[in-house]
Amino acid sequence: MPTTEPSGGTTTPSGGSEPRQPDRPLTVLLTNFKLSGRSGTETLTRNIALELRRQGHRPLVYSPIHGPIVEELRGASIPVTDDIGSITVKPDIIHGHHLPACTTAAIRFRDRPAIFFCHDFQQWHDRPPSLPNLRHFLAHGPAVMDRLTVEGGVPEQAVRIMPNPVDLRRFQPGPPLPARARRVALFAKGRGYLPVIREACAKLGLELEVFGSPVDRLVAEPEAVMPEFDIIVGTGLTALESIATGRAALVCDPRGLAGLCTLERFPHYRRNNFGLRLLDKPLNATTIATELAAYDAADAAAISAALRAEAGLDRYVERLVAFYREVMRDFAQAAVDEDAWPLAIARHLQAWGPRPDNAWPWMQEREALMDRVAELETGAAALRADEHYGFYASEPRRWCRRVAGFANAERSGTWTVGDETSFTFAIPPGLAGTQRLEFRLRPLLHPAGPERDVDVIVNGRLVAEWRFRGVESSERRETVDLPPGTIGPAGQIWVLLRIINPQSPRELSGSADGRRLGVTLISLAWRPGQEADGAG
Repeated sequence: MPTTEPSGGTTTPSGGSEPRQPDRPLTVLLTNFKLSGRSGTETLTRNIALELRRQGHRPLVYSPIHGPIVEELRGASIPVTDDIGSITVKPDIIHGHHLPACTTAAIRFRDRPAIFFCHDFQQWHDRPPSLPNLRHFLAHGPAVMDRLTVEGGVPEQAVRIMPNPVDLRRFQPGPPLPARARRVALFAKGRGYLPVIREACAKLGLELEVFGSPVDRLVAEPEAVMPEFDIIVGTGLTALESIATGRAALVCDPRGLAGLCTLERFPHYRRNNFGLRLLDKPLNATTIATELAAYDAADAAAISAALRAEAGLDRYVERLVAFYREVMRDFAQAAVDEDAWPLAIARHLQAWGPRPDNAWPWMQEREALMDRVAELETGAAALRADEHYGFYASEPRRWCRRVAGFANAERSGTWTVGDETSFTFAIPPGLAGTQRLEFRLRPLLHPAGPERDVDVIVNGRLVAEWRFRGVESSERRETVDLPPGTIGPAGQIWVLLRIINPQSPRELSGSADGRRLGVTLISLAWRPGQEADGAG
């Protein structure tokens, strides 16, 4: 049976019997499906890699999709790659997050042991791979353990429970809480529950601020923001981090309400990783207000002290390394049957390769995205064919909804800011054939930064890759063809520009502008009924 410490802390491998030894440093290959945002798994991958490095080990990171965390890791001398073939160093062990990336690494280094860490009860990419060198699994709580052992076919004795840690160096205690709460922060995971949260706070006279991608207000340094509030609403790692800073935590997200974390509830909440299994109360203003009214400053301080005593990242990684060594010993003692590999790879391809229907989980995600796009309100009429619609300040029409990643509009256009810029608009519904978008833009090119790369994703499909080279930021025209099936029947279009290598004018020329820019968007035109010719 998997075990946890009574307080809900991490598992001690081998029942705690392994003595601490001056073993050699380990080379650990960490995998993650993407490192393009600040999700809980992405943050945990970052934290583990940094702490492994601090403790003298050699972390390597493989992730097909890159974003801000990659530069942070590289800044700490931790190599990150999106090409599994570029890794010529053989790791001692593979620490896998997410099925696609973990499987790729485990097959690439099939003579090395691998572990798979499941973090989500529902997402397709947290289903466990089935490969000969993958015999040990981690789960952050009982819910995902059940997914592994009941839905994933993993033997119960192969699973260890390790609730998530907190980087206590980063998330320091803030000022003492007031006797009566005044300010509440919601780190939102969706928009649907915002009205009832606002209503509950209003009933109690609490000031509410909302952060997160649903309101286009991302927070790069939550450790600096959290201490400014008395109560923080969130689940999972957000709840852990808020408690570490000494704040009261209301455990709640769009899936449901658990309640205010009290000292009595804390062990149960901790064992279940402040996650899905706790969210069993209805999301209504009355229930939420009742939980908020239970705020107790002294109780919150005691919970914070209890968490900080057992949930630190340094202790977590020490136990993780002990687990790595146990897995390595087991792997060395029980050789892999090489004849098992062809069947294992064939079964993986059979389960996850393309099929004639839409039953693949990643295709279902795309269909769900297209449904969401169809429901979006742009607040504007459909574009007219062959007209140019401007991104510049003097454009009189409200023709698109800017979702994220835009600077303020200027006379000549609007800069993309950061790694991703997205916007939505509509064309007339029910059109057949290939549709074409024509962009006028100006890439940021400079002798100190003569390359700019942009992936163009429309309604969840990668449709173009722009590669700009040179030292002059002259105007360009780029066309993007949208094959049949890219646009839903309502005519809604969601464009995501993924800027692979944004840079700031401060980096390039020493100016005071620290914004990470990619391209200036000038205008867009829709050309109907084009035949795809590979342009753009």
